[in-house]
Amino acid sequence: MWRRALPLTRQGLRDLNAGLAELSLAVIPSVGNFVCFDLAQDALPIYQALLTEGVIVRPIGVYGLPHHLRVSVGTPEENRIFLEALGRVLPPIMKCLGLIGLGLIGGSIAAGLKRGLPETRIAALDVSDDALSYGLSEGLIDEISPTINDLMRVSDVICLCVPVKQLPVLLPSLASFSGVVTDVGSVKRPIFALAETLWGQLPNHWIPAHPIAGSEQHSVRAARADLFEAHKVILTPGDDARADCVELVTHLWQALGAEVVVMSVAHHDDILAQTSHLPHLLAYTLVDVLAGFGDEREVFEYAAGGFRDFSRIAASDPVMWHDIFLTNKQPLLHRLRTFIEALEVTATLIEEDASGALLERLSRAKSARDYFTDLQAKSANKTR
Repeated sequence: MWRRALPLTRQGLRDLNAGLAELSLAVIPSVGNFVCFDLAQDALPIYQALLTEGVIVRPIGVYGLPHHLRVSVGTPEENRIFLEALGRVLPPIMKCLGLIGLGLIGGSIAAGLKRGLPETRIAALDVSDDALSYGLSEGLIDEISPTINDLMRVSDVICLCVPVKQLPVLLPSLASFSGVVTDVGSVKRPIFALAETLWGQLPNHWIPAHPIAGSEQHSVRAARADLFEAHKVILTPGDDARADCVELVTHLWQALGAEVVVMSVAHHDDILAQTSHLPHLLAYTLVDVLAGFGDEREVFEYAAGGFRDFSRIAASDPVMWHDIFLTNKQPLLHRLRTFIEALEVTATLIEEDASGALLERLSRAKSARDYFTDLQAKSANKTR
Protein backbone atom coordinates (compact mmCIF):
# COMPACT_ATOMS: atom_id res chain seq x y z
CA MET A 1 0.00 0.00 0.00
CA TRP A 2 2.81 2.40 0.83
CA ARG A 3 4.17 1.93 -2.67
CA ARG A 4 0.90 3.36 -4.03
CA ALA A 5 0.57 6.05 -1.32
CA LEU A 6 4.09 7.49 -1.60
CA PRO A 7 3.81 8.80 -5.21
CA LEU A 8 0.36 10.27 -4.40
CA THR A 9 1.77 11.98 -1.31
CA ARG A 10 4.71 13.39 -3.23
CA GLN A 11 2.40 14.68 -5.98
CA GLY A 12 0.11 16.14 -3.32
CA LEU A 13 3.07 17.95 -1.74
CA ARG A 14 4.02 19.40 -5.11
CA ASP A 15 0.44 20.53 -5.75
CA LEU A 16 0.10 22.15 -2.32
CA ASN A 17 3.48 23.86 -2.57
CA ALA A 18 2.64 25.21 -6.04
CA GLY A 19 -0.80 26.40 -4.93
CA LEU A 20 0.54 28.10 -1.81
CA ALA A 21 3.26 29.78 -3.90
CA GLU A 22 0.54 31.18 -6.20
CA LEU A 23 -1.06 32.69 -3.09
CA SER A 24 2.34 34.24 -2.22
CA LEU A 25 2.65 32.13 0.94
CA ALA A 26 5.99 30.73 2.10
CA VAL A 27 6.16 27.08 3.18
CA ILE A 28 8.45 25.12 5.49
CA PRO A 29 10.08 22.37 3.38
CA SER A 30 8.57 18.99 4.21
CA VAL A 31 9.07 15.36 3.20
CA GLY A 32 6.11 14.20 5.30
CA ASN A 33 2.43 14.08 4.47
CA PHE A 34 1.77 17.66 5.53
CA VAL A 35 2.76 21.23 4.72
CA CYS A 36 3.28 24.14 7.15
CA PHE A 37 2.79 27.55 5.59
CA ASP A 38 3.40 31.10 6.79
CA LEU A 39 0.49 33.58 6.68
CA ALA A 40 2.66 36.51 7.87
CA GLN A 41 -0.16 37.39 10.30
CA ASP A 42 -2.09 35.87 13.19
CA ALA A 43 -3.14 32.46 11.88
CA LEU A 44 -6.18 31.92 14.12
CA PRO A 45 -8.65 34.11 12.14
CA ILE A 46 -7.70 32.25 8.94
CA TYR A 47 -8.01 28.91 10.73
CA GLN A 48 -11.51 29.85 11.94
CA ALA A 49 -12.52 31.13 8.51
CA LEU A 50 -11.39 27.86 6.90
CA LEU A 51 -13.53 25.92 9.39
CA THR A 52 -16.59 27.83 8.17
CA GLU A 53 -15.63 26.69 4.65
CA GLY A 54 -15.59 23.07 5.85
CA VAL A 55 -11.79 22.82 5.62
CA ILE A 56 -9.80 21.43 8.55
CA VAL A 57 -6.23 22.58 9.15
CA ARG A 58 -4.15 22.74 12.32
CA PRO A 59 -2.83 25.89 14.03
CA ILE A 60 0.69 25.38 15.37
CA GLY A 61 1.12 28.39 17.62
CA VAL A 62 1.95 26.06 20.54
CA TYR A 63 5.16 25.22 18.67
CA GLY A 64 6.17 28.88 18.51
CA LEU A 65 4.70 29.46 15.05
CA PRO A 66 1.63 31.70 15.62
CA HIS A 67 1.62 32.84 11.98
CA HIS A 68 1.62 29.31 10.53
CA LEU A 69 -0.96 26.64 9.75
CA ARG A 70 -0.44 22.97 8.97
CA VAL A 71 -2.45 21.15 6.31
CA SER A 72 -2.29 17.44 5.60
CA VAL A 73 -1.85 16.16 2.08
CA GLY A 74 -5.16 14.86 0.74
CA THR A 75 -6.50 13.56 -2.51
CA PRO A 76 -6.12 15.82 -5.56
CA GLU A 77 -9.74 16.95 -5.10
CA GLU A 78 -9.25 17.65 -1.37
CA ASN A 79 -6.09 19.63 -2.08
CA ARG A 80 -7.93 21.70 -4.70
CA ILE A 81 -10.83 22.40 -2.32
CA PHE A 82 -8.37 23.52 0.38
CA LEU A 83 -6.46 25.87 -1.91
CA GLU A 84 -9.64 27.43 -3.30
CA ALA A 85 -11.05 27.95 0.21
CA LEU A 86 -7.77 29.45 1.41
CA GLY A 87 -7.78 31.87 -1.52
CA ARG A 88 -11.28 32.99 -0.56
CA VAL A 89 -10.58 33.64 3.12
CA LEU A 90 -7.13 35.24 2.84
CA PRO A 91 -7.24 39.02 3.28
CA PRO A 92 -5.94 40.87 0.20
CA ILE A 93 -2.28 41.78 0.12
CA MET A 94 -0.30 44.23 -1.96
CA LYS A 95 3.04 42.76 -2.86
CA CYS A 96 2.73 44.31 -6.31
CA LEU A 97 0.68 47.36 -7.33
CA GLY A 98 -0.29 47.62 -10.97
CA LEU A 99 -0.78 51.12 -12.36
CA ILE A 100 -2.81 51.71 -15.50
CA GLY A 101 -1.68 55.20 -16.48
CA LEU A 102 1.66 56.69 -15.49
CA GLY A 103 1.08 60.42 -15.47
CA LEU A 104 1.25 62.88 -12.58
CA ILE A 105 -1.07 60.93 -10.28
CA GLY A 106 0.13 57.44 -11.16
CA GLY A 107 3.75 58.57 -11.02
CA SER A 108 3.23 60.28 -7.66
CA ILE A 109 1.59 57.15 -6.23
CA ALA A 110 4.63 55.18 -7.38
CA ALA A 111 7.08 57.73 -5.97
CA GLY A 112 5.25 57.89 -2.65
CA LEU A 113 5.08 54.12 -2.27
CA LYS A 114 8.81 53.81 -2.93
CA ARG A 115 9.20 55.87 0.24
CA GLY A 116 6.20 54.70 2.29
CA LEU A 117 6.02 51.00 1.31
CA PRO A 118 9.41 50.27 -0.28
CA GLU A 119 8.84 46.51 -0.23
CA THR A 120 5.94 46.87 -2.68
CA ARG A 121 6.78 46.20 -6.32
CA ILE A 122 5.18 48.48 -8.89
CA ALA A 123 4.26 47.52 -12.45
CA ALA A 124 2.83 49.95 -14.96
CA LEU A 125 0.91 49.97 -18.22
CA ASP A 126 0.62 53.13 -20.34
CA VAL A 127 0.13 54.11 -23.97
CA SER A 128 3.21 56.34 -23.70
CA ASP A 129 6.50 54.48 -24.07
CA ASP A 130 8.27 57.66 -22.97
CA ALA A 131 6.37 57.75 -19.68
CA LEU A 132 7.14 54.09 -19.00
CA SER A 133 10.82 54.48 -19.89
CA TYR A 134 11.09 57.52 -17.63
CA GLY A 135 9.35 55.73 -14.76
CA LEU A 136 11.66 52.74 -15.08
CA SER A 137 14.85 54.78 -15.41
CA GLU A 138 13.97 56.98 -12.42
CA GLY A 139 13.12 54.01 -10.21
CA LEU A 140 9.44 54.91 -9.90
CA ILE A 141 8.36 51.52 -11.24
CA ASP A 142 9.98 48.10 -11.17
CA GLU A 143 8.61 46.69 -14.40
CA ILE A 144 6.63 47.50 -17.52
CA SER A 145 3.58 45.39 -18.38
CA PRO A 146 3.09 45.29 -22.17
CA THR A 147 -0.59 44.26 -21.90
CA ILE A 148 -3.39 44.40 -19.36
CA ASN A 149 -3.21 40.61 -19.04
CA ASP A 150 0.46 40.88 -18.12
CA LEU A 151 -0.42 43.51 -15.52
CA MET A 152 -3.16 41.35 -13.99
CA ARG A 153 -0.81 38.39 -13.82
CA VAL A 154 1.78 40.18 -11.65
CA SER A 155 -0.45 42.50 -9.57
CA ASP A 156 -2.33 42.04 -6.31
CA VAL A 157 -3.92 45.51 -6.60
CA ILE A 158 -4.63 47.53 -9.75
CA CYS A 159 -5.15 51.29 -9.69
CA LEU A 160 -6.76 53.01 -12.68
CA CYS A 161 -5.06 56.39 -13.23
CA VAL A 162 -6.71 57.31 -16.52
CA PRO A 163 -9.34 59.80 -17.73
CA VAL A 164 -12.92 58.79 -16.92
CA LYS A 165 -13.83 58.41 -20.59
CA GLN A 166 -11.37 55.50 -20.91
CA LEU A 167 -13.24 53.38 -18.36
CA PRO A 168 -15.61 51.74 -20.89
CA VAL A 169 -12.58 50.27 -22.65
CA LEU A 170 -10.72 49.20 -19.50
CA LEU A 171 -13.37 47.79 -17.19
CA PRO A 172 -14.42 44.79 -19.33
CA SER A 173 -10.75 43.77 -19.57
CA LEU A 174 -10.53 43.56 -15.77
CA ALA A 175 -13.50 41.22 -15.32
CA SER A 176 -11.30 38.20 -14.55
CA PHE A 177 -9.00 40.00 -12.11
CA SER A 178 -9.57 38.67 -8.57
CA GLY A 179 -7.39 41.19 -6.76
CA VAL A 180 -8.40 44.61 -5.48
CA VAL A 181 -9.22 47.30 -8.06
CA THR A 182 -9.27 50.99 -7.25
CA ASP A 183 -9.01 54.25 -9.17
CA VAL A 184 -8.30 57.98 -8.79
CA GLY A 185 -11.18 59.42 -10.82
CA SER A 186 -12.69 62.78 -9.98
CA VAL A 187 -16.21 61.51 -10.81
CA LYS A 188 -17.55 58.31 -9.30
CA ARG A 189 -21.00 57.68 -10.76
CA PRO A 190 -19.66 56.54 -14.19
CA ILE A 191 -17.66 53.63 -12.75
CA PHE A 192 -20.71 52.41 -10.80
CA ALA A 193 -23.02 52.83 -13.80
CA LEU A 194 -20.65 51.00 -16.12
CA ALA A 195 -20.15 48.15 -13.63
CA GLU A 196 -23.92 47.81 -13.26
CA THR A 197 -24.26 47.55 -17.04
CA LEU A 198 -21.49 44.96 -17.31
CA TRP A 199 -22.03 42.83 -14.20
CA GLY A 200 -25.19 43.99 -12.44
CA GLN A 201 -23.25 45.80 -9.71
CA LEU A 202 -19.77 46.97 -8.78
CA PRO A 203 -17.73 43.90 -7.73
CA ASN A 204 -17.16 43.78 -3.97
CA HIS A 205 -13.37 43.90 -4.39
CA TRP A 206 -13.51 47.19 -6.35
CA ILE A 207 -12.97 50.20 -4.09
CA PRO A 208 -13.27 53.56 -5.92
CA ALA A 209 -11.07 56.33 -4.56
CA HIS A 210 -10.33 59.96 -5.32
CA PRO A 211 -7.27 61.84 -3.99
CA ILE A 212 -8.05 65.53 -3.45
CA ALA A 213 -4.64 66.57 -4.67
CA GLY A 214 -2.98 67.36 -7.95
CA SER A 215 -1.29 69.98 -10.05
CA GLU A 216 -1.82 71.80 -13.31
CA GLN A 217 1.07 69.67 -14.58
CA HIS A 218 0.08 66.25 -15.85
CA SER A 219 3.23 64.37 -16.81
CA VAL A 220 5.06 61.66 -14.90
CA ARG A 221 8.04 64.00 -15.00
CA ALA A 222 6.16 66.21 -12.53
CA ALA A 223 5.51 63.30 -10.12
CA ARG A 224 6.14 64.04 -6.44
CA ALA A 225 6.45 61.57 -3.57
CA ASP A 226 4.75 64.07 -1.24
CA LEU A 227 1.85 65.02 -3.54
CA PHE A 228 -0.80 63.42 -1.31
CA GLU A 229 0.63 64.34 2.09
CA ALA A 230 -1.87 66.27 4.27
CA HIS A 231 -4.54 65.84 1.59
CA LYS A 232 -7.81 63.97 1.80
CA VAL A 233 -8.62 60.88 -0.21
CA ILE A 234 -12.29 59.99 -0.57
CA LEU A 235 -13.34 56.35 -0.85
CA THR A 236 -16.79 55.54 -2.26
CA PRO A 237 -17.16 51.77 -1.74
CA GLY A 238 -20.37 50.04 -2.80
CA ASP A 239 -22.82 48.68 -0.25
CA ASP A 240 -21.42 45.15 -0.67
CA ALA A 241 -17.74 46.11 -0.62
CA ARG A 242 -15.46 43.77 1.29
CA ALA A 243 -14.19 45.35 4.48
CA ASP A 244 -10.71 43.89 4.00
CA CYS A 245 -10.47 45.45 0.53
CA VAL A 246 -11.53 48.84 1.91
CA GLU A 247 -8.88 48.43 4.62
CA LEU A 248 -6.16 47.62 2.07
CA VAL A 249 -6.96 50.67 -0.09
CA THR A 250 -7.11 52.81 3.05
CA HIS A 251 -3.67 51.54 4.07
CA LEU A 252 -2.31 52.31 0.59
CA TRP A 253 -3.33 55.98 0.81
CA GLN A 254 -2.27 56.34 4.42
CA ALA A 255 1.18 55.12 3.41
CA LEU A 256 1.26 58.10 1.04
CA GLY A 257 0.48 60.49 3.91
CA ALA A 258 -3.17 61.07 3.03
CA GLU A 259 -6.21 61.31 5.29
CA VAL A 260 -8.87 58.84 4.17
CA VAL A 261 -12.61 59.53 4.41
CA VAL A 262 -15.60 57.55 3.14
CA MET A 263 -18.76 58.96 1.58
CA SER A 264 -21.52 58.04 -0.86
CA VAL A 265 -21.09 58.35 -4.60
CA ALA A 266 -23.77 61.04 -4.95
CA HIS A 267 -22.34 63.14 -2.14
CA HIS A 268 -18.82 62.84 -3.55
CA ASP A 269 -19.83 63.95 -7.04
CA ASP A 270 -21.79 66.93 -5.72
CA ILE A 271 -19.02 68.05 -3.35
CA LEU A 272 -16.41 67.83 -6.12
CA ALA A 273 -18.66 69.71 -8.54
CA GLN A 274 -18.51 72.61 -6.09
CA THR A 275 -14.91 72.50 -4.90
CA SER A 276 -13.04 71.28 -7.96
CA HIS A 277 -15.01 70.98 -11.17
CA LEU A 278 -16.68 74.42 -11.03
CA PRO A 279 -13.41 76.27 -10.20
CA HIS A 280 -11.66 74.55 -13.11
CA LEU A 281 -14.51 75.39 -15.46
CA LEU A 282 -14.40 79.03 -14.37
CA ALA A 283 -10.63 79.21 -14.78
CA TYR A 284 -10.74 77.74 -18.30
CA THR A 285 -13.59 80.08 -19.24
CA LEU A 286 -11.86 83.18 -17.86
CA VAL A 287 -8.65 82.50 -19.77
CA ASP A 288 -10.56 81.71 -22.95
CA VAL A 289 -12.59 84.94 -22.66
CA LEU A 290 -9.54 87.08 -21.93
CA ALA A 291 -7.70 85.50 -24.84
CA GLY A 292 -10.38 86.96 -27.08
CA PHE A 293 -9.82 90.53 -25.82
CA GLY A 294 -7.27 92.97 -27.24
CA ASP A 295 -4.80 92.44 -30.03
CA GLU A 296 -3.02 89.07 -30.13
CA ARG A 297 -3.63 88.39 -26.43
CA GLU A 298 -2.10 91.72 -25.38
CA VAL A 299 -4.07 91.54 -22.13
CA PHE A 300 -1.77 88.82 -20.79
CA GLU A 301 1.21 91.19 -20.89
CA TYR A 302 -0.41 93.20 -18.10
CA ALA A 303 -1.68 90.32 -15.95
CA ALA A 304 -0.18 90.01 -12.47
CA GLY A 305 -0.45 87.77 -9.41
CA GLY A 306 -4.23 87.75 -9.17
CA PHE A 307 -4.66 86.45 -12.69
CA ARG A 308 -1.78 84.01 -12.24
CA ASP A 309 -3.26 82.50 -9.06
CA PHE A 310 -6.83 82.28 -10.35
CA SER A 311 -5.94 80.94 -13.79
CA ARG A 312 -3.21 78.47 -12.79
CA ILE A 313 -5.50 75.47 -12.99
CA ALA A 314 -6.46 76.32 -16.58
CA ALA A 315 -3.05 74.87 -17.46
CA SER A 316 -4.34 71.41 -16.47
CA ASP A 317 -4.88 68.60 -18.97
CA PRO A 318 -7.85 69.71 -21.14
CA VAL A 319 -8.72 66.14 -22.17
CA MET A 320 -9.08 65.06 -18.56
CA TRP A 321 -11.24 68.06 -17.65
CA HIS A 322 -13.35 67.70 -20.78
CA ASP A 323 -14.17 64.17 -19.57
CA ILE A 324 -14.90 65.33 -16.02
CA PHE A 325 -17.22 68.14 -17.09
CA LEU A 326 -19.28 65.83 -19.30
CA THR A 327 -19.44 62.87 -16.90
CA ASN A 328 -20.42 64.96 -13.87
CA LYS A 329 -22.83 67.04 -15.95
CA GLN A 330 -25.87 67.37 -13.69
CA PRO A 331 -24.16 68.28 -10.39
CA LEU A 332 -21.82 70.65 -12.26
CA LEU A 333 -24.62 72.39 -14.18
CA HIS A 334 -26.64 72.81 -10.98
CA ARG A 335 -23.72 74.54 -9.24
CA LEU A 336 -22.82 76.53 -12.36
CA ARG A 337 -26.34 77.96 -12.62
CA THR A 338 -26.21 78.92 -8.94
CA PHE A 339 -22.91 80.69 -9.61
CA ILE A 340 -24.31 82.53 -12.64
CA GLU A 341 -27.20 83.77 -10.50
CA ALA A 342 -24.72 84.95 -7.86
CA LEU A 343 -22.71 86.78 -10.52
CA GLU A 344 -25.85 88.54 -11.68
CA VAL A 345 -26.54 89.66 -8.11
CA THR A 346 -22.97 90.99 -7.76
CA ALA A 347 -23.23 92.78 -11.11
CA THR A 348 -26.45 94.43 -9.94
CA LEU A 349 -24.83 95.58 -6.69
CA ILE A 350 -22.02 97.22 -8.67
CA GLU A 351 -24.38 98.74 -11.20
CA GLU A 352 -26.56 100.24 -8.44
CA ASP A 353 -23.60 101.44 -6.32
CA ALA A 354 -24.88 99.30 -3.44
CA SER A 355 -21.71 99.88 -1.45
CA GLY A 356 -22.83 98.34 1.84
CA ALA A 357 -24.26 95.17 0.31
CA LEU A 358 -21.23 94.74 -1.95
CA LEU A 359 -18.81 95.14 0.94
CA GLU A 360 -20.82 92.66 3.00
CA ARG A 361 -20.65 90.14 0.17
CA LEU A 362 -16.89 90.55 -0.26
CA SER A 363 -16.28 90.39 3.50
CA ARG A 364 -18.33 87.21 3.79
CA ALA A 365 -16.27 85.63 1.02
CA LYS A 366 -13.01 86.64 2.70
CA SER A 367 -14.17 85.13 5.99
CA ALA A 368 -14.98 81.85 4.24
CA ARG A 369 -11.58 81.86 2.49
CA ASP A 370 -9.81 82.48 5.81
CA TYR A 371 -11.68 79.53 7.30
CA PHE A 372 -10.47 77.33 4.43
CA THR A 373 -6.88 78.49 5.02
CA ASP A 374 -7.15 77.58 8.72
CA LEU A 375 -8.50 74.14 7.82
CA GLN A 376 -5.56 73.49 5.53
CA ALA A 377 -3.09 74.57 8.21
CA LYS A 378 -4.69 72.28 10.81
CA SER A 379 -4.70 69.37 8.37
CA ALA A 380 -0.99 69.91 7.62
CA ASN A 381 -0.16 70.04 11.34
CA LYS A 382 -1.97 66.73 11.95
CA THR A 383 0.38 64.91 9.57
CA ARG A 384 3.59 66.22 11.12
